[in-house]
Amino acid sequence: MDKEKKFTFLAEESEQGFWVDSKELTQSTQRQNEKTETAQKEEIANKLRAENDKLLKEGLPEEKREMVIHGAILYCPYAQAEGKLKVTSNEILLQDRICATEGDGNNMINLQFPGLCNHPKWGDKKPACQSVINLTPWQNLGKTLVQEQRVLVKESYISCNPSPNTAVAKPIPTVEKITATGCDRNVIISYNHGKYGNCEFYKFRYEDFIRRHSLCNHMPPVYYFGEMREISEYDFINTAKEWLTPSLTEEMDKMEIKEVKKKGSLYKPVPATSYGYKYRVRFSKVLMPTLTQRGQQWLVKARYKLQEYMEQGVINKSYRANYDTILPEDWETLGKWENNFNKNFELTEKEIEQCNQCNKDDLDKIRAKKMKKYYTDIELDNDRFQEFAFATHPDAYNPKEMKKLPVDDLIKILTTPDFKEWLGADTWKQALIMARNLDYLSITEATLQRLFKKYILQDDTFE
Repeated sequence: MDKEKKFTFLAEESEQGFWVDSKELTQSTQRQNEKTETAQKEEIANKLRAENDKLLKEGLPEEKREMVIHGAILYCPYAQAEGKLKVTSNEILLQDRICATEGDGNNMINLQFPGLCNHPKWGDKKPACQSVINLTPWQNLGKTLVQEQRVLVKESYISCNPSPNTAVAKPIPTVEKITATGCDRNVIISYNHGKYGNCEFYKFRYEDFIRRHSLCNHMPPVYYFGEMREISEYDFINTAKEWLTPSLTEEMDKMEIKEVKKKGSLYKPVPATSYGYKYRVRFSKVLMPTLTQRGQQWLVKARYKLQEYMEQGVINKSYRANYDTILPEDWETLGKWENNFNKNFELTEKEIEQCNQCNKDDLDKIRAKKMKKYYTDIELDNDRFQEFAFATHPDAYNPKEMKKLPVDDLIKILTTPDFKEWLGADTWKQALIMARNLDYLSITEATLQRLFKKYILQDDTFE
């Protein structure tokens, strides 16, 4: 075979891969390497896809398949019932609900558990869970960032070392991008574990309202701590005349009232325009020292009950007045015109017609539903709140206890409120309810006993 034929053969053979020259070999090797590299990349990609599928199916602490959202159920071994997570750190929606982040760890806002804390440290006296919840930061977070905060995932957890937390709650973590709006209308934290009677009660209820409504324009009931007044350069003139009550002036010197931003302006409450706080201070600082020992004992009980009944309404939504009628029972023709507080929970004539086959249990359920509706968002309706608050007064004053007081104590009690209070129908209504239910024979006997001890026995004590 000649050279040309051999070359041709070899060339033909080379095309089948038997032989190539160095240049062809180099080019072929490069092509092969490229194919190998492509295959390797594809293999790596397949592995990554498989790993990603595994993450989606099984999940790891940092790459969650299930992020936590607003309203998620919470579990604590010492809580009476499951709690719920309230998200306040952002407004990012996942499946139409807000994502939770590490910023949602405020002990008095974000984790909401009903009922009592059953931790062994409390012994037999179990406090409300919400009043002692004390949290560490969230652990085992996801890697995803929502407005500069890592998200909570299904495996995230948080620890609690319960201790009293009646102090002002820690501020919610925020970033510049957060423009959340909204409010928490659900009152759940009771004052001082039910240790009522203090002047601070009404300030506490006011501050709890401000904390829960820090992201909205709702104003607290005037009854708590006074009307919210916009701060201006003339503010000291506007409020000076209202601080002239000596007992209030003394109390105001002891406390710092912070400004509150609402409706784009700064506001402060004016306690002198309140009812609950103002008269709690006045009854304690001004009235108390002038009463007999028996009168002072009555006042201590009345102060306690006023605050207990208030939380029975705003927290438990279950207050119903015991003393609620003005007209005598035998005034049947006029009785239907009596507009007492408990009528808010009674069935209307239309409801009675619609429920003509209802038994007692059915009627009680309807009343309970009406009661819950009445107290829902009651803090946001100033008139309704005042109606409720005034309805608690006769029960707190308790005619059965008040009938034991002498006339001089009763006169001092009646003349303690400002004259302007008697211009309102609510004050007269509670006064008439008390008048309707007092036992005047017992008052006369108490007064005679008081006079006998004071002027005959020269003994000014009257227990």
